[in-house]
Formats: sequence, structure tokens, C-alpha cells
Amino acid sequence: MRLSRGRRIGIGASMAGLVAVTAVVVAPGAPARGAPRKVIEGTVPQYASAGAEVADARGSVDFSVALRWRDQAGLSSFDGAVSNPSSPDYGHYLSPAQFRARYSPRRSQVGNVKRWLTSHGFDVTDVSKSRMLVSATGTAGKVDRAFSTSLKVFKSDGQRLRAPAEPLSIPAKLSGDILGVAGLAQEPAHPLRISAETGPGAPQHAAFRNAGQCTHYLARR
Repeated sequence: MRLSRGRRIGIGASMAGLVAVTAVVVAPGAPARGAPRKVIEGTVPQYASAGAEVADARGSVDFSVALRWRDQAGLSSFDGAVSNPSSPDYGHYLSPAQFRARYSPRRSQVGNVKRWLTSHGFDVTDVSKSRMLVSATGTAGKVDRAFSTSLKVFKSDGQRLRAPAEPLSIPAKLSGDILGVAGLAQEPAHPLRISAETGPGAPQHAAFRNAGQCTHYLARR
């Protein structure tokens, strides 16, 4: 995508990062009580083992539901074309508005997800400009019931982290709308070790590169 004043965003980098952030794939799951459900794989982190469990999670939880891009096959083809120097479309990026018009999830998808969330008692707090992220908040108990899981607190490297003890699942009828869920599993903190080699003012390594733009932010454009 090309932004105003010459700034541009590579679709491939942003999409790869966003998939990594959500890190989920919807796969068939065993039907729960009532309507069939689909399991969201990859939603139980490695530290969330039975032996590390210390308590049930309590209190309010903020999270985001990621929706599927419209015309994913077309987006993948476009991404490859603008990134391939041998393609006639190389470097012909879209503006954010053009990208949203062509690939953003449909408003009907947003409506489906919002209705499902509110039916389980969640407050929908935000919908990103790209319509890819629907943010919500609710209690841990509501998360357990809506996603057929159990939010627990686990001990990992001296930290206490909240995460699902079982993979999340969603109603099968929403699997065409929902790509994944972010924010229910907390990430371990890894503080940097300050030394003469790594502290402020230390020389940059030859392979140093500035970090790219935050893909979670890009999804909100």
C-alpha cells in the first residue's frame, strides 16, 4: 500500500506479521452442546500446562477478534505481484482507502461477530478502521462460556500469566467470518539485560535493522 507523501507499506510484511500476532487457524472440532463448533488451534501457549496451573482467572478481560480478509485469494495474488520485481504490478501499491475498499471484511461480517459477542454479555469497545479487529471486554467467566474454554493463571519463569487451558472454539457458523482471537493469553515478559555491550550508547551490530511498523496498528488503519 502507498501512503501519502511517499510513505508506503508492503502488504506482504504487514500480513505476515498480523497472522503471527493472531497465530491461529480455525480447524474442525468436536461438536459441543447444541450447535456445532470449530476449534481455534494455537490458542493454548506452551507455558499453559496442567502442572503450571495455580488458579482460575478472574476479573475483566480485554481481547480482539480478528476477521477474515475479503477475497483472500485475490489479496495473496496482489501481494505477490507488487512484491515481485519481474511483475508489471511491482511497486504499484494501494492507498489505505483503496485497500479497505477491496479487501476489508464486509460490514455484515462485523455485524455477525458483534451480535455474537453481545449475546454473550461482552461490551464491544472498538472496531478498527479496516474492520479487521473487533475489540471487546468482559469477565473471565463470560470468556469461558463463549469460547468453551477455561481461563486459568499459570506460573512461568517466576511470572503469573493468564491463558486458556483448552483451545478456544467458536460456533461453526462464524468460522467463515472469524480468523482468530488475540489478547486472551498473556505473553511472558523478557526484560533486556543491560550491559556495556547492550546498554544505551552501545554500538549497533552489523546486522541491526530498525523494526518494521506494528502490524496490529496497521490492521486498525
